[in-house]
Amino acid sequence: MNICFIANFYKTHFFHEVAQQLERSGVHVYWVVVNKKLRDFLLGHYPAERILYLSKQNVGIPAEVVGDYRLNELVYGDRVLKYDVANGVSFLSHIQRPFYDFIHRHSVSHVFGEVTWAHEILFLRILSQRTELQSVYLCPHTIRIPGGRFAFFKDEFQSEFYESTGPRDEADVSLNFAVKKPDYLLLNDVKLHKSRTLKERLARVRRFINRENIDPDDPSVIASRWNSFKKHASEELNREVYRLVKRTVLTPELQGRPYVFIALHKQPEASIDVIGRYYEDQLMNILNVWRALPQGWFVYVKEHTNAIGDRSYGFYKKLQALRNVVLLDEKADSHQLILSAQAVVTVSGTVAYEAALLGKRSFTFGPCFFNIFENCSRVTLDDLRNDRLFQDAPASVQDGDAAARQYVIDHSWPGAISDPVSNPRCMDESNISMVSSAFLRVITVPHG
Repeated sequence: MNICFIANFYKTHFFHEVAQQLERSGVHVYWVVVNKKLRDFLLGHYPAERILYLSKQNVGIPAEVVGDYRLNELVYGDRVLKYDVANGVSFLSHIQRPFYDFIHRHSVSHVFGEVTWAHEILFLRILSQRTELQSVYLCPHTIRIPGGRFAFFKDEFQSEFYESTGPRDEADVSLNFAVKKPDYLLLNDVKLHKSRTLKERLARVRRFINRENIDPDDPSVIASRWNSFKKHASEELNREVYRLVKRTVLTPELQGRPYVFIALHKQPEASIDVIGRYYEDQLMNILNVWRALPQGWFVYVKEHTNAIGDRSYGFYKKLQALRNVVLLDEKADSHQLILSAQAVVTVSGTVAYEAALLGKRSFTFGPCFFNIFENCSRVTLDDLRNDRLFQDAPASVQDGDAAARQYVIDHSWPGAISDPVSNPRCMDESNISMVSSAFLRVITVPHG
């Protein structure tokens, strides 16, 4: 049995530990990598023939595309290639044949990777279209609720679970679907506080000057000094200017009004630039929801704590210029906002999943696995033109979604998918063992 991982920054080290366990079970692991440092790390553990190194250097070889994969769409949504569209399209064109041949030559049955970078989504599309390869691309990712579980997703929107035939080891619907603040957010809050200290800001300046960790041939790294400077300087400026943005504290009086709650996404991020493709303009989304509101209703918007610095002062001024739109303090309790809202609207955020579990109506613009819950519907711009969309929302459903909960349990696995920087506990031996067991099960049991 041959499988392949797509290396991706620090998560590479996590999947390497999983791969080592799989190797001990007789699985042969191959790698695709776009970063020199990670390539050298992998060469210390795997034979060279098992590693496919793809970088900007591949642009120098003749391109041989193996299909039509809408490369403009992929480059536009990529947080690095978008800075140089022509070379981005060229890079994605040149890596298609090497990837295809690598998978074909080694009879790889499963490819595991993210759906963050354009090259990852390209690989997924290649395997989906070129069925003669008999290989499937799967994205292992947390499902967040219930906590401590993950699923294998088979589509680039992380909306469809991969199914294996045969009985499952665990199918207990009594698992806790409680809505609570995820552990990773607590870790992020600590990291964010540290990142805003003078010491860390000076460290970022030093790294920029010294070009630390910059691989100019890595397509997932901004190699241009000018583009990198513009990006980071803009973020630092936005963080400081955000202090001047007027935010409203959530009060019982505000909670008593009829309103739709919208939680902003961090951006760039796969959750909006990939899953929410064509709905990535968050200001326009809010404007469209606002236009569809019944008379006398409000829109309450809350910034993502991780996203402070992503948006300019002008973004918030345009937002607040809309009548009955309220920008709340980012520390406002999202669960309180959900419970007193008439509806929750998001592109693909977990806030819609939480709302559905709390018995509140929610809508997503992107396709999400939690759309299987009765309270959570996917909507389009055409749906917003229905002037009864929010008023005609069905009565809340809290206990009638047992089947949906069971489906989530039946298609997820215990374990944490992360990296040693974001969540050091993911490297614990017990977690690696759980995750490896799930991988082994998926690759050895036929697809249903």
